[in-house]
Amino acid sequence: MSQILRHVIRRYSLNKTKPKPLSVWLTKDSNSADKDNKLAASNIGLEEEIHQAFISTYPQIVRDCIPRNWDNELTDVIARFDKLCNHAEANRTLYASPTLINAYRVLADKSQLTSKNMELVYILAWCFELSLLSLCMLDDVLDEEEMRWRKPTWHTLPNIGVTVAADIRLVHDSVWILLKKYFKNHPSYVALSDLLTDCIFKTCYGQTIDTNTASKFKIDRDVNLISMNTYKSIVKYKDSYGVFIYPTLAAMYLENNIDCNVIKTFGKILDKFTMQTQASNDMLDCYGNYSSFCRVGKDIEKGKCTWLSATTVQHASQKQLELFLKHYGKEELQCQEIVKNIYKEIGVVEKYYKYKSDLIRELEEDTQSIPDPRLHHLMHILIDTYINADEDFINN
Repeated sequence: MSQILRHVIRRYSLNKTKPKPLSVWLTKDSNSADKDNKLAASNIGLEEEIHQAFISTYPQIVRDCIPRNWDNELTDVIARFDKLCNHAEANRTLYASPTLINAYRVLADKSQLTSKNMELVYILAWCFELSLLSLCMLDDVLDEEEMRWRKPTWHTLPNIGVTVAADIRLVHDSVWILLKKYFKNHPSYVALSDLLTDCIFKTCYGQTIDTNTASKFKIDRDVNLISMNTYKSIVKYKDSYGVFIYPTLAAMYLENNIDCNVIKTFGKILDKFTMQTQASNDMLDCYGNYSSFCRVGKDIEKGKCTWLSATTVQHASQKQLELFLKHYGKEELQCQEIVKNIYKEIGVVEKYYKYKSDLIRELEEDTQSIPDPRLHHLMHILIDTYINADEDFINN
């Protein structure tokens, strides 16, 4: 077993963590009074020098995402797009780019890590981020979210509202403009285009499952809608492909080193990995310290299928489960307190820490089945970045 994994397993076998800097989770508005103390969540998993180089390409990305040499008829369209990109800003929580950039740096030969090649890596990473930005904007509308990245969501701003649909489409289409401009003559252009298309489709599938199960549960109270099987389907499609599997595959295409058998095996490992990262997010929704996480949890009142609900279905007694099904997915504070009390009774926080510790061991065993040591290194980076991250939980 590697020294890194031994350290991580030893650390989490105690089932206890201490708070990490708030920058792990959040980014403040660039116009906020405490700008100097900006929470830079976007650099999670990236060395500072690499992070800054990546972020510095954002103005270029925004410029090239939309045609700017057309007649003045599009002046307002371009101005609105620029305003949206400025609102989203580069120093937001980034999803796919740390995986893609780290994967390329690990997989590529040192001779390939030129400034020209790294610029292409950054541009491709922004293609993924823009596709996921469009999906986040859609998710915010579907979930009626009022805050993201510590600022009001785009659709809640004055004079936006339902016209956000046009903005979502603009951001989505900008991905293909960017990809064509920089990768049209690349040998993997078609493969990368197909990959991004599939990424968007699969993430949309996950969003649909997530939204439909929550709305159906409020009506049917069907325990299967908040079970572990449903949860795994949501995470697989909504998070795993877009944040970990396809960015890694994109790096392999850039590096021109595709092994279908390795991809299949590593993809299954990343599925398990994503389960934990989403479980952490679900725990923070319920127990996250607002001063750190800056988010009011709504999963309980919305009846979302989460790691907590799925774990409750697995471990609750019959009496607890009946009470849970009766009160889960309701807005009344009394109902939410009953649900949280059931979480406490079954020890959901303790189960989460054990799950986290056990998963690290399992990931190490699974990774050993892959012959490529570079992928071992990549998995260690991902574990140290995402799983070896301390959550700031309030007392439950």
